[in-house]
Amino acid sequence: MDPERLLRIMLIGYLYGVTSERKLIEELRMHLAWRWFTGLTFDQEVPHHSTFSKNRHGRFQESKLFEQLFQEIVERCIVCGLVQGEHLSVDGSFIQADANNSSRVPREKLSEVAHVNRNVRQYLDDLERENQLEAELPQQDKVSTPDPDHAYFSKGDRASKLGYFDNYLMDNASCVVVGVEATVASSSQEVISARKMLADCVEKFGLAPKTLAADAGYGKADFLKWLENRRITPYIPLRLHYPSGNKLYGLDHFTYQPETNSFECPEGRS
Repeated sequence: MDPERLLRIMLIGYLYGVTSERKLIEELRMHLAWRWFTGLTFDQEVPHHSTFSKNRHGRFQESKLFEQLFQEIVERCIVCGLVQGEHLSVDGSFIQADANNSSRVPREKLSEVAHVNRNVRQYLDDLERENQLEAELPQQDKVSTPDPDHAYFSKGDRASKLGYFDNYLMDNASCVVVGVEATVASSSQEVISARKMLADCVEKFGLAPKTLAADAGYGKADFLKWLENRRITPYIPLRLHYPSGNKLYGLDHFTYQPETNSFECPEGRS
């Protein structure tokens, strides 16, 4: 199949939120506008749904086609003046893995399971071959047999789930995404991906970020120092950890000083 047509069909699925490839093909058979966009005539047969997964894990992955397409779009946004790249924001979204909690086994038994599961065995070989030079990821006690690359993650009082992080770097002025990184669901990986995306937007697109906005999860000392060394002002709230036994004052104990537009605590500090 023509790779451009295949890419157009996959793009429709992403834009309209059709995550099932079978459902995408069913819609494509009947949707005239989709047929027009992909160049399919009325009597032309649509591709089999398995074509997408084979190409996504084959020639598309090897050629990094999606990454090149994303970079081309960002470059065009920069050329036409849409992206300024001075004030950016970063965040990660949790993407639930296609695996359930019952599929998790102790990590030390994963190799044993791999002897009867070719997909897992192949995964282990690929993981060792592709990640030799990468920083070691946090090791969890149990992993899922159909999807060993996930992380068991929970946030706040929410129940733990298997999944990943989809990390985005966005230009504040235009709301155009200028960086994307997929990682395991780990707060430390959010910071690592943010550093990589910022470095890429400077190296690949020639942008000069001045500020970065993020939530408190990015308020790590090493990351803040990294931003400071590159003269990027962080707008990131810090999580204050008070030692046990310290006395904390309520808001009613503070006195407003109109001359300096500040508040003074009971110990005389502003």
